[in-house]
Amino acid sequence: MDLKALLTEAKGIVDALNAGTATDEQKSRMPVLTTEIKDAKAAEADAKSLSDLVAGGVGSKQDKSNDERPAASLGAHAAAEFKSMGARFEGKQAAFSSTEFKAAGDPSSVDTTEGGLPQIDTSVVSMPRTILTIASLLAPGTLSGDTLVYFEETAGAGDPDTVKPGAKKPYVNYAFKQVREGLSKIAGLTKVLDEMMEDYGFLVTEINGSLLYDLSLKEEEQLLYGNGTAPNLLGITERSGVLAVDATAETLADKVFSAQMQVQQASRRLVDGVVINPADYEKLRLTKDGNGQYIGGGPFQGQYGVGGAALYPPLWGLNTVVTPAIKSGTVLAGAFKDATLFRKGGVRVDAANTNVDDFETNKVTLRAEERIALKVPRPAAFAEITVAGGE
Repeated sequence: MDLKALLTEAKGIVDALNAGTATDEQKSRMPVLTTEIKDAKAAEADAKSLSDLVAGGVGSKQDKSNDERPAASLGAHAAAEFKSMGARFEGKQAAFSSTEFKAAGDPSSVDTTEGGLPQIDTSVVSMPRTILTIASLLAPGTLSGDTLVYFEETAGAGDPDTVKPGAKKPYVNYAFKQVREGLSKIAGLTKVLDEMMEDYGFLVTEINGSLLYDLSLKEEEQLLYGNGTAPNLLGITERSGVLAVDATAETLADKVFSAQMQVQQASRRLVDGVVINPADYEKLRLTKDGNGQYIGGGPFQGQYGVGGAALYPPLWGLNTVVTPAIKSGTVLAGAFKDATLFRKGGVRVDAANTNVDDFETNKVTLRAEERIALKVPRPAAFAEITVAGGE
């Protein structure tokens, strides 16, 4: 019996069950019929697959090659593009752009001078890397133009007051200053050999791991310490109006709290984060009280045995970021969400073999770049705490 006939029989039994007229023979037929329908469907699917093979349909829509599968990340997308164009690079000039690798001027390559067929371990041993955190503390923004213009309120004149009936009311005058923040471009170039482009895994590692990481590392440096001279950003710590607080190693914890109060007084903003160097945090973390107890809790439990141990106890309950991105001897406390990091178009990766003599030497030049601007409308919402004897 074919599948159509089996389905017709099954429908009749279901209708009879719903109507309450199903016979004992129909009821006993149900489990057998279920198995027969499953077998018929499987046979029909096998027949269709065989028909597809005969018709040259090897590789159905669900059977995509590695090149056709969606990329898992921005770097993977770029790498897939590089790989797909590898054949076009042979004897031709080409270029590629994507919105999303040894020495600064030398091409990346793989040493294959040893004889035999080596087994390649694709897990690259990277250089030590800092966990990038500064950008995540700031409010995100996008920019359509090439310059950001905003207005900063400055000291005005006059205040509202109580008045008698019929008396003149006081004027309150507000003043604003126009601030312009230009876009800064952070970019880097590197070269790879054509042969390298065939190693899909290595390209993903290089793009996601090295070049984009180095780009972000420079971004973090600019956000904190950019001097504002074109093409640099004007970093947070370099802005006029940032509060300055002096401290010693012994008074650092007290001064961090004092900085919170000063920020709130000067800007009417609440501090939402503290950025501190590991060396300075270590001194605070290992501080003991008069009884020899760690004030931040011991290695196995909380202060005086109360509660569990914390790896990085926050300072005064604030979001505390421990990172070497900030210089030793300096602590930055502030209302980070009051500042905005604007990006235009995100990170861009371009590749071409038309740069200098790339075509003649079988090389491809890769370029990664981004354009960003930093808005800090209230510099007084940040306080830089300098520890005497620090870096």
